[in-house]
Amino acid sequence: MALGSELGSPAAIEASLNEAEALLAAEAYEAVLSRTRGLLDALEAAASVSWRPLARRIYQLRGDCLTRLDRFSELLQDSAAMLDLLSVDQASPERAELMIKMSFAHANLAMPEQALRAAHVALQDALALGQRMTAAQALERVAMAYLSMGDGVAAERFMFEALEHSDDSSPPLEQLRRTSNAMHLLCTLHDAYLDMGLSELADAVLARARGLPARAELWLPQVPGRYMVCMWWANQARCWRRSQRLAEAQSMFEDCVAEGGAQGWHAVRRPVQLELALMAEARGDLAHALQLLHALFEPENLRVRDVVALPAYRMLERVCRGLGQAEAAEQAGRQLRARQLARQQASLEAATQTQGLAPMILAALAAADRQRLEAEIQRLRSEPEAGARLRMLDGEAWFKLGLP
Repeated sequence: MALGSELGSPAAIEASLNEAEALLAAEAYEAVLSRTRGLLDALEAAASVSWRPLARRIYQLRGDCLTRLDRFSELLQDSAAMLDLLSVDQASPERAELMIKMSFAHANLAMPEQALRAAHVALQDALALGQRMTAAQALERVAMAYLSMGDGVAAERFMFEALEHSDDSSPPLEQLRRTSNAMHLLCTLHDAYLDMGLSELADAVLARARGLPARAELWLPQVPGRYMVCMWWANQARCWRRSQRLAEAQSMFEDCVAEGGAQGWHAVRRPVQLELALMAEARGDLAHALQLLHALFEPENLRVRDVVALPAYRMLERVCRGLGQAEAAEQAGRQLRARQLARQQASLEAATQTQGLAPMILAALAAADRQRLEAEIQRLRSEPEAGARLRMLDGEAWFKLGLP
């Protein structure tokens, strides 16, 4: 039976995809995945080259859902299938965008080497095609991979290079996104340096961050919608807290929690509640800190991303001990260790299940870039032994012996 007769017609397929996009907007992610899985099975059965653009669109929709559900291993499996629909030996906008998603998935699975390789393919393609906005996104992913591997200097350099690639040809939304993400990285670097006792480096990072608000002000009036604006305010408030502008930070954090909660923007609300909890702990209000930490994990059915959950559990254990709640503190400690173990297992399983991706990514890199990048990865692998690595909490085990 032909594909058209199974699904009705191309118009019926289009209608089904439109319905899936509406489900995505309503956060009905499982329903989207179920619907798109059926469409992909039908397309695969048809085995027609003419339907490949439609399959790529379906995979893009699934990628949005899997990212929101933190199901990064499945996202990588879908990415491998989508790579089969693209030319492995030819740069394209679709390949660059897919590699950026793959880099993000690898990074969230604590696989920064693979994240770095995928990001470099995206950068290579974007530069070859003259796509500055995509190049900026790829450079940002490169920066985050370096951060995970403990090279703070390279991370900062690539992040600012990403900002430089965001020119007037990029939409205001993307301009603000790059600026917001740069602020987030600089605040993360500041915390890492401070944790290592390198206060001068931490202060220098904050000094370099102070020019970002003026850049953001150029784009804020032109950005459609409120989500990215709220995300920017959250990251600016992070900088204010670290600069001891506590009253301003507190007020802006509270505004972000209110708007993020009302809109269901958990990716904004939860990290901000962690920041507010840290502020409450610093002024000795442990009861309020505990309340904020419990609220962070609501709703229980929506997973908290590791980058927020791990420090939240660590703080929960500390705050409960400070309040004399020994049993609750022990429970938080168990939850922390369970989450750390689950993260390690997910990383190893993803690396094993998607080993076929490694040669595909390497094949997409130009020979010179491949040699240079592999030498760079070897340098980063050796630095922990030399004691030269930036220590990132919860990021100690990024190098996995024997895995591609």
